This record gives sequence, structure tokens and C-alpha cells, in this order.
Amino acid sequence: MGEIVCSATHPGSGRVAVVAAEGDSMWLYLSAPGQGGIAGDCWLANTGPALPRADLRPRAEAYRRRGAPPPAPREVVAVDAQAGRPVPAAAALGFRWTADGEGVAVLLDGALWGLIAPGARRGASRDLVVEGPWGAPLDPELARTLFGLPAAAP
Repeated sequence: MGEIVCSATHPGSGRVAVVAAEGDSMWLYLSAPGQGGIAGDCWLANTGPALPRADLRPRAEAYRRRGAPPPAPREVVAVDAQAGRPVPAAAALGFRWTADGEGVAVLLDGALWGLIAPGARRGASRDLVVEGPWGAPLDPELARTLFGLPAAAP
């Protein structure tokens, strides 16, 4: 795991939510109960410009060697996020948990940024437009049902 930007532990489930800067991208991670290994992840944003998939393929091995996830390709990133986003300060981030602590959402400046639903291995991000290895686009109904949050971008 890269640089931890912000984290929180649910008091009931013991799960830990972490926002980490992973070099060229930022991720939300959710631990297994009792702070075990990673149970779910959610790509949040690239930290630099989103490159076409064809330009990322030759770099895949370098990411594997570093143990870092590759950034999302331009083809799956929302147009307004293709320039990349700076790593936010911890004070700009907040977490919202499901009542049982089995799912978590991360908020950026009070707006929903990404979530991991209970039991899900991959999360959903406001900056994704196509489902794939980086996760899925946000589902407004799921965000409302699980966390009482609107899925609108800020």
C-alpha cells in the first residue's frame, strides 16, 4: 500500500478504511474485519493525466514490479477527471459507514467520491464511466440506500 492519506476504523466491525496515494492513482481500501488483509478496493482518481490504454500497456510490468496499481486509462475515466486530481489533504476527506461497518464511502470536501458496498471486492467511483478492473461508476440508488448520500459530483 502506498502513502496513507487518511484512515478510520469502524468501532463495531473492526474494519479499517484507508485512502492511499499509490503513485499515479489514489485508492480507497477496506480491510477484512479485525484489520486483516484488504477485502475491497475502490479506484478514486489518477494523480496525473489519464493516458490511453495503449500507452499504459507497456508500463504494466513496471507497476507490477513496484507493487503499485496502474492508473485508470482515459477510456474509463470521466472527462472532467482526465487531467488528474491532486492528492487531497486528510482534512478534506471523510468516511461514512454502513450501520454494521461492512461497507464504507469516502467523501471529498463533503461530496461522495467513492464507495465499497458490503461484500464487494471492487468499489464504485464518481470518476469512472465504464465498469472494469478499476471498479464501477457510482450508482446513485446504491449510494442513497447504503449511506443516505446523493451520488452527484461536486
